Amino acid sequence: MPTEPAARAAAHAFLARYAAPSEDPAYAAGALYRAYAVVSTNLRSAVGDDGTDALLARAMARVDELHPAARELRRTTTANIDSAQLAAAVMSHGEPAVRAAMEDILGTVIELLTRLVGESMALRLIDHDSGVTSRPLTDESVS
Repeated sequence: MPTEPAARAAAHAFLARYAAPSEDPAYAAGALYRAYAVVSTNLRSAVGDDGTDALLARAMARVDELHPAARELRRTTTANIDSAQLAAAVMSHGEPAVRAAMEDILGTVIELLTRLVGESMALRLIDHDSGVTSRPLTDESVS
């Protein structure tokens, strides 16, 4: 199942900020891994280990069927993608294919979070530096 367009666009923008495309496979794999680490770390601080593991496991299961490169991105027991396997996937499938898989993984996480907490909060959860501003609670907003 493809990712929702808005979630895919947010994932694309996130990767553009954190992992610029590169023809150097080692650099590309390192940049994609660092971007994934930002998301994983931010989610763990917001929804805990179990919540992060559940979100990432569900996203990986959906993306596995769509991207042959994603099948090589096996997660460790803590739901982190193994950096060596990420580098091997870039070498085997090329940076654009692995980037597309990572974009769909991230887009799926954003889509799942959006259903739970709304788009603005979902974007803040995965990227504290997203530029999405929070709306302060006021007495009028609490019934």
